[in-house]
Amino acid sequence: MTSGDTLIIADGEYTTSNNTIWQFNYPPSGPGTGTGDERFTVIRAENIPGINGVPCNQPLKVKFSGDAKFSDQAGLAGPHVSWVKFWGIRWEGIGTGSYWDHIYFKQVASHGIADGNTTTFSITGQYNLLEDCIAFGKGRYKFLFYDNSRENQTRGPGNNLCRRCISRQDWAKKEDPTPDPIAGFCSYYNRGSGFLNCVIIDSDLPSEWMNDPTELAGAFYQPVDEGPHSMIMKGCIVVNTAMAAYLNRQGSSGHVIEDFAGIHLAGGLGLQGSTDADRVTLVDLGVDNFVYRSTTQVSTVLIPDDGVNSFRGDIPSTFHDSIISDTKDDGMDELANIANDYIQMYAIKGSTYSWPSSAQPPHFYYSNPQDDGLRYPLRIESNSALSSRGSTGGQIGARITHRLGIDGTFKGEPNWDTEQQVSLWPWPLEDWIKSEMKTSQYTPNPQRGFCAEGTGLNGSPITLTSYLWEYLGSPCPDEIYGSSDTTPPEAPKNLTIK
Repeated sequence: MTSGDTLIIADGEYTTSNNTIWQFNYPPSGPGTGTGDERFTVIRAENIPGINGVPCNQPLKVKFSGDAKFSDQAGLAGPHVSWVKFWGIRWEGIGTGSYWDHIYFKQVASHGIADGNTTTFSITGQYNLLEDCIAFGKGRYKFLFYDNSRENQTRGPGNNLCRRCISRQDWAKKEDPTPDPIAGFCSYYNRGSGFLNCVIIDSDLPSEWMNDPTELAGAFYQPVDEGPHSMIMKGCIVVNTAMAAYLNRQGSSGHVIEDFAGIHLAGGLGLQGSTDADRVTLVDLGVDNFVYRSTTQVSTVLIPDDGVNSFRGDIPSTFHDSIISDTKDDGMDELANIANDYIQMYAIKGSTYSWPSSAQPPHFYYSNPQDDGLRYPLRIESNSALSSRGSTGGQIGARITHRLGIDGTFKGEPNWDTEQQVSLWPWPLEDWIKSEMKTSQYTPNPQRGFCAEGTGLNGSPITLTSYLWEYLGSPCPDEIYGSSDTTPPEAPKNLTIK
């Protein structure tokens, strides 16, 4: 191959080491100029579910397994690889190197198969994009953005981005004696990580995870770090997961959370680093929601049972226009320097508001949010009490209804995170996602949760869309499947194979 070529891979499973991507065998960089796929060297499957008439309800048709790996050594020795697009391929674990940038993974699956200190989908380097990708199976982190330059006491620019990626934790080193944190999406020593319309779902079997991890850290997680970390989450969802929704660390700063929904979790938000959080919906939080292996494992859950906790951190944060309902302990605890107002709380079994004082800001409400307009996790009903109860007359609670960012845009490019006039629902490629995740080998029940057979509350077969919309007990709205854009992205036209 040469720069700008397109390699089309025939259907099949490839298992030999000559198909490995690593530091001594890697694709040529693309030109980086032009528009669309002209910018890239493209490596893609010939037939991709949901594209050009290929039925969407099936797993990917090109699979690399055995000795055909995507090794995390790729790039560690120094080769610079950029402007490469991978499309419609499944690997048994993916890891790029620290000198890779502008790599575009489109509709790619990573099924983790390795025990030990492993990650299912690992990205180092900068300005890389994962779009419509999924990670499941083994691996203590499902998606990891990691900066290897830390070893030289420097920090690369990071700015890696996940758009519409989905994580499910099936297995995390069940019998491994070495404790390490477990999380869904993790930004580790990396700057400016972005997560748009990302989902962590059905990570609900901690009995299949190691018994004594350092931390059941958070579905979204920023570990030990310092300085302007700037992790951005917009329009993200965590459902049915035996961890807290989110945790960042003291000393970090610049974090942004907008339009975030967390339903049926072990806990809520841990805001140790400076964070601006707005329009958050948190419902049904507590470790009692799940069956853990032991009390030891339960003790590693961070932010258990609480809605929001800053661990008495000393860096200013904000938390506004949000809902906290049905917590097994405190609604908001150890707030320290979190400026907060326009909050609706209900069914809080501990203190609604504690430390440094119990004096609450003026705009706190205590009625049942499901009586006030919260029928679905993903929106507030029009003309309801919640729709105008927030600051400046806006809504309280999350609004996750439209796609964020123009497809194919990297972080920092024009409109990379702007709301599009395209509905997010039904979820793009949802039939493929369900078919792919049902193939996991490392869980006693890969067909659980949204992957289960059966009928939703709307009377139709369960889908990713109906499962998420119906989690608070109301049938999926008729208009979701009646008029939304479900057209998958088109394949490039006038393709020339060199």
